[in-house]
Amino acid sequence: MQRGTWRQVLEHGPVGYLAVDERGRVVDVNAATRRLFGWRPDQVAHAPAGRPPQALTQRLAAAALQPGHVGVPMLLRSVDGVGRRIAAEATVWGVDRRGGTVVHALLRDVSHRSERAGTPDPLPALVERSADAVHTETLDGRVLSWNAAAESIFGWTADEIVGRDALLLVPDEWLEEAQARRASGTFVTGLECERLTRGGTRVWVSISTSPVHDEQGRQVMTATVARDITEQRWIAETLDATTTALQAALLEAQTSEERSHRFLADAAHQLRAPLAGIRASAETLLHGPAAADTERLLVSLVRETSRAARLLSSLLRIARLDASAPPAAGRSDVVAVCREEVERLALLEPGLKVSLVVDRPPGTRTVAADPASCREILSNLGENARRHADSRIEVVVGGDASAVTVRIRDDGPGVPEDEHERVFDRFVSLDGHGGSGLGLPIARTLARTLGGDLRYDDGFVLHLPCCAPPDSPAGRAGP
Repeated sequence: MQRGTWRQVLEHGPVGYLAVDERGRVVDVNAATRRLFGWRPDQVAHAPAGRPPQALTQRLAAAALQPGHVGVPMLLRSVDGVGRRIAAEATVWGVDRRGGTVVHALLRDVSHRSERAGTPDPLPALVERSADAVHTETLDGRVLSWNAAAESIFGWTADEIVGRDALLLVPDEWLEEAQARRASGTFVTGLECERLTRGGTRVWVSISTSPVHDEQGRQVMTATVARDITEQRWIAETLDATTTALQAALLEAQTSEERSHRFLADAAHQLRAPLAGIRASAETLLHGPAAADTERLLVSLVRETSRAARLLSSLLRIARLDASAPPAAGRSDVVAVCREEVERLALLEPGLKVSLVVDRPPGTRTVAADPASCREILSNLGENARRHADSRIEVVVGGDASAVTVRIRDDGPGVPEDEHERVFDRFVSLDGHGGSGLGLPIARTLARTLGGDLRYDDGFVLHLPCCAPPDSPAGRAGP
């Protein structure tokens, strides 16, 4: 058939024909297509300025296949000059021409499928007005349609994204999963994942995909519905974080309450012994003991009263430390405080050899601790050493540029390796030498409050942070 005859058949035949180039410009169109879409001849002239609606022709251009391959039927929608909605089924194929690609399509009017007794099919309107992003893709993943919600959520207009690969919405870390699902033809429901907007912002969406089949049951495209769940995930994550924080606070409150109950029980147990001794001595004195026993009972009364007073003082100190009351800011010469403690121990226990070894040059012995706190720590450590030493106590002052270290050792039995931490628990007395079990916990708590630490390593080792020299910028900046 000659070209002129073939063109006359196309022009006057009942089947619509439309050809566009890769840019969506009309190359050829017959009368049936013009009647179908209500286009005037001047609207589809070869001049680019008067071509039909660009979205429609660009959809055809995006459907270009390999030369000679017939594509799956696709649905084209438009509105004619009087506002009537038009639907046409297009069978497309691609043909090379002078280095370019021309997409040819045979069109069949299927508008009757979308109308029942003059009533328009509501499905397209529902899709367009849906709050969820809805788009369709070719079997190789190019976007065919794109509703208003998709524009709102992802920022791409239909004109911008139709014909492009839908994978441009997928972040890198989700790309492998999306590619594997496309290659296998797997469809999903309610997949929560991240997607990218036109500006690169990430949004969380719940995705459902399903196949679209033609009348012969062949899959011709894929439909995807994406629901924006970014806000819901933020709310859920916020609620999770709040719940976790509340659970942690509740656990802390329960732990604190249990600690308080245990502390009160231990304190009552510790106070029971001196109070019992005081009561026994007082009752015996009331009954008129022998003259020889009166002095012994009075000494016992004074001793137990002093013991109770020390215990109460320690309990009050623990309570203040538990209240997180910070110690007074100050500076202390740690060597001077250690020397005072050594002299005190030698006076209380003349039979013990108490020595002080200083391994720090002058000017590097000042620690960031008020003198009262520093004396309290060393006094508790000294009392512990005095109760356990056999014949000698050694206090060694050393450290480095950042901290002063005070090591107090005695020649007593020492602390077993598995008890190095337990010895700092409250009311723990490993050998029953009469201590309240509060001195070491007070000393460690104070040291940590001052920014240092206290541990056991072949003797009790105290670390306290150094002060900056008074003539340095940091030292001059202090109060």
